[in-house]
Amino acid sequence: MNKTANFSILNCCYPIPPFDFSVKGVTSISSDVHKYGLAPKGTSVVLYRNHEIRKSSSKLNSALSCHFPVCSVTEWTGGLYVSPTIAGSRPGGLIAGAWAAMMSLGLNGNKFTLNFFGTIEDIPGLYVIGKPDMTVVAFASDVVDIFEVNDIMSSKGWHLNALQRPNSLHICVTLQHTTVYEQFLKDLQDSMDTVKANPGPISGGRAPIYGAAGKMPDRGMVRELLVEFMDSSC
Repeated sequence: MNKTANFSILNCCYPIPPFDFSVKGVTSISSDVHKYGLAPKGTSVVLYRNHEIRKSSSKLNSALSCHFPVCSVTEWTGGLYVSPTIAGSRPGGLIAGAWAAMMSLGLNGNKFTLNFFGTIEDIPGLYVIGKPDMTVVAFASDVVDIFEVNDIMSSKGWHLNALQRPNSLHICVTLQHTTVYEQFLKDLQDSMDTVKANPGPISGGRAPIYGAAGKMPDRGMVRELLVEFMDSSC
């Protein structure tokens, strides 16, 4: 079992159950320092409970001649090559940037509290999925098409992640939201009211795409559509 976590937030601010190596069954922990650590991308780490698990977790990828997490190449004309990651060497600037960001934030830099859980559910027609332990809140609607709500929110400058099974949206709450969360909730309420009064997709919106993709039983076709979309937009 792998756990992804930001230690500074979990340890300082939220009373949640144990999640680290003290829990039986947790064999690895990954930490994305570029998220709440506000560090440059490319400095994520993965920790293993012990050396044996790290070594045995490798899985052969024949296309890359790599074993995860170790990448080794034996047939290269340049000689034998081995690296602890597929990416190979990392620029020292990234590591220095991560260190500087974490030192600047300190242990108290990420302490903030926003009651998104309760305030979203105060909006008629919306409900929060599950019981978030931390800062990612997913919500859905049993009254309107939530993807149409997302399109209205996008037109107001908010960019939320569209989820499926069930159709829903999620917001990753960060320090930046502490000064704008009231406006976010107001815009969310207004978007709900707009869709209730005028149901149906808006011009240029992506609600029909998400809605249709979620209903397609052939996931291979959905995958092909995603590849075609990426190929035509890059």
